[in-house]
Amino acid sequence: MDRLWSRPPARAVQVEATVKGDYDYSPIVDLASLSPMKRRRLRKGNYRLYVNLSSPSVRAWTALLLEPRVRCHAEALIGGRALKATGLFFEWGTQQGLHADTWYGLGGSRPGKMIGAWFALDDTAPTIGNGPLMYLQRSHRLGPSCPESCRGACRPSCMPGLLLNTIAQRKASRELYEDVIWRANHNNLSVHAICAKAGDVVLWHESLLHGGWDIRSWNRTRRSLVFHFNAAPVESGEMGRSGRALMRRPPRARCGQRGRRWTPAHASCWDPWQFEMLT
Repeated sequence: MDRLWSRPPARAVQVEATVKGDYDYSPIVDLASLSPMKRRRLRKGNYRLYVNLSSPSVRAWTALLLEPRVRCHAEALIGGRALKATGLFFEWGTQQGLHADTWYGLGGSRPGKMIGAWFALDDTAPTIGNGPLMYLQRSHRLGPSCPESCRGACRPSCMPGLLLNTIAQRKASRELYEDVIWRANHNNLSVHAICAKAGDVVLWHESLLHGGWDIRSWNRTRRSLVFHFNAAPVESGEMGRSGRALMRRPPRARCGQRGRRWTPAHASCWDPWQFEMLT
């Protein structure tokens, strides 16, 4: 990671800076285009990296994407070969508010055809204080949300980024969040944090509301990789020719019945303090 920041390869990684987990409207720039001083300043804050998975410079991350023990399960859950994938890297916890990946255009052209995969590279838990992943249990069953301010930008759930100006996007984002939190409270859904060890992998439904737990120890990293596997991308050309060729590679081992035998399991923690933040 230090080498990536000191000598970033061109067109391999983009960086997005953020404050308190608000990624909606932060500028995204090529890491290699920034001066060494700007890169050092950015890395001291909260950020995330967008990874070009077809770049030879990130082969270690691509190997995880194509790892059969992950890819076979992901493709079994989305019901077909993944035709597109996106990659993100986080060094710190995000404190990002609850959201669904479909709000940001990551979903497919058909419901249920995208799944997220989160790789823990550090131990993480509320007791550690580094902002673990949190999720709203059973929230993927709430159904689409399309507030009035998002009319014309629902596919079928609201996608604020499709609106024409920043003010409209912010208003739609706020009403979308308020609507799903109201419905979550009405249905007595619980917020949980995921207590993970380095090397654990978490898979989640495209419509599951998730985000970043509160950070209480700012000197503790929460390094993680996130991939989004999509079996029905809206625009298959987004990854480019090399990216599509990457996803056409068969798994290095036969999946067989591995996906069908798989049963979800993870360590979940409950903290009533966190739920008070949502009410």
